[in-house]
Amino acid sequence: MFKQVRKFVFICIVCFVVCSAASKANGNSKNKSKRKEMKIETLKKVECADDKSAQLGSVVHFHYKLSVEGHPDIIESTYEDGNNAQDKGVVHMLTKGVTLKGLVKGIPGMCVGEIRRLTIPPHMAFGSKGNDRFPPGATVIYEIELLDAKPADEVLQRFTRADLNEDGVLDVTELEAVMSIAMKDGNFPMADDPAIMEGMLNELFQFADKNKDGGISTDEFRTMLKLQNNLGGKRTKSKQEL
Repeated sequence: MFKQVRKFVFICIVCFVVCSAASKANGNSKNKSKRKEMKIETLKKVECADDKSAQLGSVVHFHYKLSVEGHPDIIESTYEDGNNAQDKGVVHMLTKGVTLKGLVKGIPGMCVGEIRRLTIPPHMAFGSKGNDRFPPGATVIYEIELLDAKPADEVLQRFTRADLNEDGVLDVTELEAVMSIAMKDGNFPMADDPAIMEGMLNELFQFADKNKDGGISTDEFRTMLKLQNNLGGKRTKSKQEL
């Protein structure tokens, strides 16, 4: 009888834990679903070919006016700022983890000369805590005029493709995918040996991660490829000399 009671109590506890977890997950899901969506409005439409428009990874040059929703005052404006760094607009690289999330989502697809109004909710702007210029949970409004857009260079394109979770840095798994493809393209038999690949991967990651923060940034990735290209050039030259 005691065993049956203990078994019944155990089942009740398990059910309670599972239901609590499910309830919490459902609550989190509801909270996410309640998140305000970003709004993109076109104030001035300009037509251009897709390969001439701003894209994820592009280097973009633009003017902007920035305000907080519900408040008429302009907090920042590159049109009115008279200092040399700002009076000609700003330059940004549209890369996740580098540029404000709302801009990364709202600028791609714009043509030079186009103007958009981006109403950006807090989770894609300055968060629930805000900062010294923006109150907690502020929805901000960017009015963007695109002045120029240049395609990303080959290195940045490779980095963007490798950054599968789109957090702006490469982890070991993402670097492994890059390295594996590169080695197979170069016809290295060792690429098929898991033990050799793992050893080389760990050494490469430790070398590339200069600041030892556990991730490889775009600058670190660029440095790694530059060294690789330099070494490749030296090997080719020595073979030619022979």
